[in-house]
Amino acid sequence: MNQDFPQELVDAILDHLADDRRSFKACSLVCRAWVSRCRSHLFGNCSLFPNDILVFRDLLRAPHCTFAQDIRSMSVVRLSDHKSDRYFDEIAVDLRGLTGIRELKLYLSSQYTVPSEARTFFCAGLFTAFPNVTCLILSFEFVLDMICLFPALRELHIHRSGLFLDSDSIPSTPPPRGLRSLEITGNAIGPMLVWLNRSNQLPNIDTLMLSSPHAAHIPTVRIALQKIGGALLHLSIDMARLPDPSTVFDLKMHPNLKTLTVRDAIPLRPPDNFDPNQFIRLIKRLAAPDLERLSLILEPRLYESLDWVALDQFLSTDRFPRMRSVVVAASADPDKEFVRQALPLLGGSGILQLD
Repeated sequence: MNQDFPQELVDAILDHLADDRRSFKACSLVCRAWVSRCRSHLFGNCSLFPNDILVFRDLLRAPHCTFAQDIRSMSVVRLSDHKSDRYFDEIAVDLRGLTGIRELKLYLSSQYTVPSEARTFFCAGLFTAFPNVTCLILSFEFVLDMICLFPALRELHIHRSGLFLDSDSIPSTPPPRGLRSLEITGNAIGPMLVWLNRSNQLPNIDTLMLSSPHAAHIPTVRIALQKIGGALLHLSIDMARLPDPSTVFDLKMHPNLKTLTVRDAIPLRPPDNFDPNQFIRLIKRLAAPDLERLSLILEPRLYESLDWVALDQFLSTDRFPRMRSVVVAASADPDKEFVRQALPLLGGSGILQLD
């Protein structure tokens, strides 16, 4: 087949097939010029489960294995009580050959309850096989030492998980020097921020997402945000469990913010002392002229007594000349008409979006 188009145009056209694996398989047989792009989609994301770990091992060890170089992202699901789980550690030597992997997602059902035993488990075997990973997503309880196994790490996401904690929970080894983006949940927030602070790496963080912080970690969060200061470009905060978020998050300390997400996961029955205008106190400390996107995720019906006029006037002034969108979203279907009427200046400017 003659190549009538530049390769980058062919690649762009093939990209429109998205997740249509059947079409990618067919297109990969058309000509050599189409093979590489098709294979990058077919094998770019790889998932490993206990039931297929042995098959994957045999494929990697086959003399004519050609797909390994195309794998860029891997998801690993480990079940500690599965008979084949031990093979994940056995193939670590094979996985080290997959040097193109940049994103790693780990899901684990662990039997470990003692921190010392957990530390031995999480710092050996499978977890040592990905020194080139730049984005790590964890969905289980782990030990901080494990993060040191990923020297090229730039993004760390800790979902629905926590830490095994003991008197030695903060490693003496510093976190990866290139770490720039953090998404942290629950009881992992405090230890992770303390670790970065002790290593003098908080000023390196430009993206921070905090969800469900424990009350005991609030002082640590305050100190960390002060240390990060103007380096922060992207911030996402969860106001749940906080009596007054404006006393925890001082937005004026982050003048270079480009995106800000404020989430309030209020229960169906908010506490009797719930004050919706604490939200205003938080937002009105915002002083970021480069802010481009503000997302407010809340339940409008619980904020009917909010000073919406003050919010509308504050966000509609020329203090945010680069603002492209103000998104108001809710966990349930928002009353869009109520929000439009409450924020007429933003609505008239064309930047208000309702989700």
